[in-house]
Amino acid sequence: MPRPRACRCSLRDPKAAYLRDVDGHRYIDCALGYGSVVLGHGHPAVADAMRQAARLGGHSTLLNRWHAELAQRFVDMIPAAEMVAFLRTGSDAVSAAVRLARAITKRRVVLHWGLHG
Repeated sequence: MPRPRACRCSLRDPKAAYLRDVDGHRYIDCALGYGSVVLGHGHPAVADAMRQAARLGGHSTLLNRWHAELAQRFVDMIPAAEMVAFLRTGSDAVSAAVRLARAITKRRVVLHWGLHG
């Protein structure tokens, strides 16, 4: 996806799909974080979920009740799923998927030079 030219302004007050610069000009954020804020800036449900998550602590490798609930939802949606793993980065997930695929198929060669992100 082509990226827009870098914004040379200082932004403040993001709200929904809009941004405002320090001079008060309003912009539509067509990129929305390239997917990371697809629900819009400051979405109330996302903000509430973040506050709840912050109260549970910020350790990214220790599991909490939400992990168990989400894992169960995945298993319910995917009948063949027997296990769910939560990993910290996309690179960790790709590495685990490649190792798992090689172990299950007993094949050593992996197609490479592809884009996965």
